[in-house]
Amino acid sequence: MELHGERSGRRTQDIDIAIAVDKWEEFKTIEYEITQLPDFKKDPKTATTVFISE
Repeated sequence: MELHGERSGRRTQDIDIAIAVDKWEEFKTIEYEITQLPDFKKDPKTATTVFISE
């Protein structure tokens, strides 16, 4: 996988992103905004995972 011209050397095709927030309400707002983007979906199996559907 390549991101910004750098190769990760990993075999998986995912990108992990961490966002620090003070309150769950802030997380829920961010999660909502992300899931409004095309192809982004909430993972129904976890509380904090959003993924790009193919």
